[in-house]
Amino acid sequence: MISAALVLGLAGLGWLLAGCVPAALHPLYRESDLIQDPALLGVWKEKDKPDSKDRWTFTPGEGKSYTVEILIDDQKAAFTAHLFKLGDARFLDLYPVQSGLNEKLQNNPYAPALIPGHLFFRVRATAPALRMSSMALDWLKEQLTREPKAIEHIIYSDDRVVLTGGTGALQAFITRHLNDADAWNGMYGDGMMKVNVKP
Repeated sequence: MISAALVLGLAGLGWLLAGCVPAALHPLYRESDLIQDPALLGVWKEKDKPDSKDRWTFTPGEGKSYTVEILIDDQKAAFTAHLFKLGDARFLDLYPVQSGLNEKLQNNPYAPALIPGHLFFRVRATAPALRMSSMALDWLKEQLTREPKAIEHIIYSDDRVVLTGGTGALQAFITRHLNDADAWNGMYGDGMMKVNVKP
């Protein structure tokens, strides 16, 4: 069991997620689960905010990965992303790019107590809009309160939820709730549209 003193560090992602997305200590995919979708590549912005600087930029990574740079409120974070399938459902697993993580934690006295985690999103569509869902945090906390042995986890005092079970346990838990509408929150309203960006 992980000590509660080892607080999960998400590379300063409070500005991005405000603690509203659960994290996982282990990857949610196995190599055999990985897929690719060329439609993901490019720059995506919210439909109803075409003039905003906020964006998600997907570029090819090593092997079957992507690099995702997320810009929100003039702050950037870079992740290595893997697209994978569980049954007929598609998911993105995001993990902080090491160089960006090191930069954020440089000279940070809390750095030794921080552990990078995996963020995961359900990919509903990549065309014509990028539509994603995250696991609903309130639903998850209620589920884990009712059934604490459903998946190994930690719920911190600030209500963040970290799933600490291994990859197999994570996949089994998510698969059990794929068709539970209450388990998933929509992101970005109607989704994000791909945009052309001037060089």
